[in-house]
Amino acid sequence: MVDAPARVQPAAPPLVEVESRRARTLQQLPVLALPIAAVALWTSSLQGINPRAMNDLGLVSVLPWQTWLAFALLSLGFITCWRQADQATWLLVVHVLLLMVMLYGLPTAIIHEPSGPTVFRHAGITESLIRTRVVHPKVDAYFNWPGFFMGLATLVKLSGAPSALTFAAWANVAFNLLYLPPLLLLTRAFTRDPKLVWGTVWVFYVANWIQQDYLAPQAFGYLIYLTIMGLLLTYLRPRGTGPGQAMRFGRRLRAVLRVVRPGEVPPPAVSRRTAAAILAVVVLLYTVIVVSHELTPFIILIDVAALVVLGQCTARGLPLIMAIILVLWMVSAASGYLYGHLAQLVDVLGNINKATSANVTGRISGSEQHLLIVRERLLLSGGLWLLAVLGAIRRFRHHHADHVAAALGLAPLLLFGAQPYGGEMLLRIYFFMLPFAAFFATASLLPGAASGMKAPGSLTAGLRAGAATVAFGLTVAIALGGCVIARYGNERMDYFTTGERAAIRFLYEVARPGSTFAVEKSYLPWQYQGYELHRYVSVEVMLVQAKTPLSPAQALNQIAQALLPGRGHPAGFVILSRSQRAYVETLGGVLSTSYYDQFERLVQQSPKFRLIYSNPDAQIFVRLPEVRHAHSMAVAGHHPRVRGCPHNGDRHRRRCSLANHTRPLVRPPVPRW
Repeated sequence: MVDAPARVQPAAPPLVEVESRRARTLQQLPVLALPIAAVALWTSSLQGINPRAMNDLGLVSVLPWQTWLAFALLSLGFITCWRQADQATWLLVVHVLLLMVMLYGLPTAIIHEPSGPTVFRHAGITESLIRTRVVHPKVDAYFNWPGFFMGLATLVKLSGAPSALTFAAWANVAFNLLYLPPLLLLTRAFTRDPKLVWGTVWVFYVANWIQQDYLAPQAFGYLIYLTIMGLLLTYLRPRGTGPGQAMRFGRRLRAVLRVVRPGEVPPPAVSRRTAAAILAVVVLLYTVIVVSHELTPFIILIDVAALVVLGQCTARGLPLIMAIILVLWMVSAASGYLYGHLAQLVDVLGNINKATSANVTGRISGSEQHLLIVRERLLLSGGLWLLAVLGAIRRFRHHHADHVAAALGLAPLLLFGAQPYGGEMLLRIYFFMLPFAAFFATASLLPGAASGMKAPGSLTAGLRAGAATVAFGLTVAIALGGCVIARYGNERMDYFTTGERAAIRFLYEVARPGSTFAVEKSYLPWQYQGYELHRYVSVEVMLVQAKTPLSPAQALNQIAQALLPGRGHPAGFVILSRSQRAYVETLGGVLSTSYYDQFERLVQQSPKFRLIYSNPDAQIFVRLPEVRHAHSMAVAGHHPRVRGCPHNGDRHRRRCSLANHTRPLVRPPVPRW
């Protein structure tokens, strides 16, 4: 018998090591009692939550104590595992996955329906693409970037789902699950320390109060953003460690900052073929997001350019390729939007005052309870940024080469003065800064070598490690509670009742193509079908665009004229709903509660409208045709024979009074207007 050469013998771990792993796993199993108890409490608490009882504080106003205890137990379980992050990876994964379901799936578990009006609009765009197989760039700006909706339409058709709303309810949880792999890839490109890696992941999720992870192009774009950054920093970094790898500006920057140490994680050895494949994937992903979202491509372009300048990307021509793809799309497929809004885009470019007004001062408004939510959001965001600054200073003092993470974290700020983005630019900036802010915030609370400190004696090191663990645990627990408050502070108006959804379903059943829908505030579960077939009128938009103030009566007169049925113009509808009132009471704005009450009363009393649907949460009124009486027409010399009247011509003028014929000559068709 001849023994096989040592180089071909199977490599098996020693028996002692296998038994050690089993023993360690058995020792870790009792830790699962905490997350199991958290899930049990969280599930049992859902039955007693009444979303109709919410006030302007949002979902937090109706959450029972069991829900808060569940989050506390989950946080305690994570910190227990985090202390031994190098030996309890699977337990950390379990806690992170449970956090995603419990935090991001909370409204869906209570309501079982999507929240907010935007997701219904996205479902409507998808339905339009499926039904017409045509992109309508003149109907809506969304159609200038149809990539995401085309992919969603394909998913709907392949799955046989009746609508994209089928995937909307749990889309928040699904997208956050998809964020985890590229987030780990990105974080592990900065550090080898498992505590810092998993602490960054946990802080990322407990500080993500920006609700941009629903079924939307932004959520999809963010996934591509994380993926591209993770791929570039992992596989396309140069293997050289000196400052000569950077461009001239990057070398000067590194010389000023005296950051000459290599990063904690050296880039892996990558063959040319693998690097070319990674580059092709990056270009393909960037092309997909260019045709899907208007903002994310600019963020990616800025970040990739920063990597090239700092010498952290071997594909130095990648920013140029990305810029060409972006420009080609903007001047071709999206040219209609670009040319139609060019003056507006140029006007706000670099206008810091307008951006500040739209993103900061314009958002500090609403009821007294809602102002508490706004201030809490500012406190949560400011606290995270403060911890990130402290963590960056701490690691810089100990010569950690984190200039890449710092540059990527600060790069989104360049877009603040470029475009107010409907008052959401600062929110998107926070969202894109979050992975890097979470990294530095976690580093500010880590003990010993994880943060760059020299390890002292064993007793002192143990005390400091214990204090740091307690500090980190309290910080993330408070952040998790703050995230629940901040993230769901608008839930009173984002929540749509079964009555409101039933009213909109009735509306689409009776409305003919080309009908006009009028509301006070466009905050309804609508536009999910017939997206390009109907027109929409909003009192709020009328008030914003009006040169002089409009009273409720004047606004109603303009709406009545816009909804008037005629040849080729079906009857229009006015929709009043609970969610519109909740929006007005919570956020205010150009509309006020008294304005809403007066407008609603005028609609109900107007002879130009007739109530055709009503439930405790919604009312729908149809616009009636103008009443043309036989007597008034006779006075004008155009008196036709009236059905049921024995008189004609002059005899009718003499013998019939106006009261004899008050019935309109034209009746609205039933049941469709």
